[in-house]
Amino acid sequence: MKYSYNFHEAPIPSRDLVYSLSLMQPALIRLRLAAKAYRPLLDILAEMPDVWPRPTGKSIQEKLGISSSVFRRWLDEIYADAWELVGSDASVLDFTNAEYEIEVPDKKDFLRFKCRLSVPPRVGEAFDVKFLGRIAGRFGLYVDKILYELEGSKTIITVTLREGSFNPYLHHLRYRARFEHRLTFEQEYSMNDGALAEYLRQFYEAPPKPAPAPIQAAPARHKGRYGQWR
Repeated sequence: MKYSYNFHEAPIPSRDLVYSLSLMQPALIRLRLAAKAYRPLLDILAEMPDVWPRPTGKSIQEKLGISSSVFRRWLDEIYADAWELVGSDASVLDFTNAEYEIEVPDKKDFLRFKCRLSVPPRVGEAFDVKFLGRIAGRFGLYVDKILYELEGSKTIITVTLREGSFNPYLHHLRYRARFEHRLTFEQEYSMNDGALAEYLRQFYEAPPKPAPAPIQAAPARHKGRYGQWR
């Protein structure tokens, strides 16, 4: 069955298709074996260098000497066939080569270094970078967030560290405050966890409940002189 990629009511702009296809070159190289009519356009996309901006659709049309309607039809067919291929064959796109980029908080920005790790870190885990401790002025660090980026033939994993000890509730409040527009990116990364907790308390700390009123003991009853209860 043909794979359908267009989930939008309006067609995907040609410039976006060209950009996406230029990043799927392993799939395009595999499609050359099919020898379809779009092969001239396929060759250009498969050999397109990773530079910005990408060639425009008009310049590609002129280079191939084709009309805009043919260019668009070929582009749609290549995109559909590429997704059909990567959706059915896991060997086409290979990102098993992992590269880590560690972001260590500095006084104004981040210190960054690249490395390879035997075990992938997880959010909340303590992360000790002793050789940067005194340089960065940070001694207690934990994994704050992780970003995976598939690029070329490798996976780039950006691990952002934060000073302090991981607090799941504070982590939740940070994301809630950002969602409610009570915390900017600049505020979040200019404060350590202690200062951040103080800032967020003004929005999320429940007021103390009043102490319950003391229970009054019922007065003792006794019989009066003539036998009635008082």
